[in-house]
Order: sequence, then C-alpha cells, then structure tokens
Amino acid sequence: MPTVSVDTLAKLLDMTPRRVQQLVKENILPKPAARGQYELVACVTGYIRHVNGQLDGDVGDLNSEKTRLTRAQAIKVERENALADGVLIRAADAVQAWTEMISAAKSQLLNLPGRLAPSLLNARTAKEAERILTEAVDEALAELADWKPADDPEPATSLAPSLEGVGAAEADHGQPVG
Repeated sequence: MPTVSVDTLAKLLDMTPRRVQQLVKENILPKPAARGQYELVACVTGYIRHVNGQLDGDVGDLNSEKTRLTRAQAIKVERENALADGVLIRAADAVQAWTEMISAAKSQLLNLPGRLAPSLLNARTAKEAERILTEAVDEALAELADWKPADDPEPATSLAPSLEGVGAAEADHGQPVG
C-alpha cells in the first residue's frame, strides 16, 4: 500500500495537517503505518465513510449527538407552545371536530324536508316555495356558521350535542312553518 506524509494527505483531503491528526485521534482515519506515513487508500476510505455518515446524519460523535438532541428538544417545546397557544391542533381533535361538524350539517339538511313540507304545500306559487326553501337553507347555514365542537367552552353555540331545530315540523300540528 502506498503511504503519504501528513502534508500530502491534508492537501488531498482539503484540510490542515492538524485536522488530519484530529481525525486520527477520533478513529476516523487509521493511525500512520510508520512515523508520519499514512496509508493513502485506508485514509481516503475512512474519510469518505466519515463524510457519508455526516450526510446520512449517522455521525455519532458527542457534539453531533448533543446538537441533534438540542434540536429535537427545541422542536418539541415549539410544538407544545403552539398547542398551548391554539396555533396547532392534534390531528385526532381535528378529525373529531370535522366529524361532528359534518354530522351537524347532515342533521340540518335531513331536517329540512320534514320541517318544510307543510309550508310548501301551502305555498301558492313556485316563487313563494322558493322563498320558503331559501329562507330555511339560509337559516340552516347561519346555524352551521356558528357551530362549535361539543367540547367547546361555549356550548350554547354548539349544534353537536343538542341539534337545535330537529323535530320542529312535528310540533307545528299541521300549521305552516316559516
């Protein structure tokens, strides 16, 4: 195997001779075969493995691991702060809220035919029937616009637990609603 001096190896690896010696102490480069003579192929191979490990995040030296740990802790604290500030929500909470909101919308829509049928029977013109339907849809949309999840601290505007308006057509005793 060809051997080279520390100065030649440093030039080949684009570093200082002192850095070559540091890499030997860190067991990244092999120790010189003879005083001041480094095996060229073994040193280049060791350095390439080291650089590849850095690129893959697979370094393992104490400073790199401390940096990685500090970065992970900072990300964790940032997430916790974002959750506490209400800037970020958990995916499970979002899924539950969307499920409740879609359920509330579905209930509002399914409630329209039974609630509006008597009024539509009494409508004299298509224009009047359209007005009745439009008002009912606008009312349902207004209620849904104020919708809040069931666990919201202001439950008075939540449709999920009580679904206001359900069964309103049954209470009209055949009288027009609207």
